[in-house]
Amino acid sequence: MIFGPAARSPRAAINTQVDSRMSKRALRARLGLSTDAHLAKVLQLPVEQVAAWPEEQGVPALPQVMKLLGVQEQAPAVAAPEDPDAGRIDLDVHAA
Repeated sequence: MIFGPAARSPRAAINTQVDSRMSKRALRARLGLSTDAHLAKVLQLPVEQVAAWPEEQGVPALPQVMKLLGVQEQAPAVAAPEDPDAGRIDLDVHAA
């Protein structure tokens, strides 16, 4: 950042410390959290759900986890609006 570490947001500071392939144990250690309850609080998830994740496997790709990891959600492609006059235009040439 232009103005150094003091100008960065807390979320930006966390994002630079977190890798998207981290295990739950590594994520807790990197964030300075000692229990699954603390990690669940940060992720705003039920403690039981976080506790069920394996310790040494990558964390699941839930929206809350991806947001903490700094991964941006891809917006779905927007379909072109339907032309209400498409059926009214007659493109066939009629011979007289």
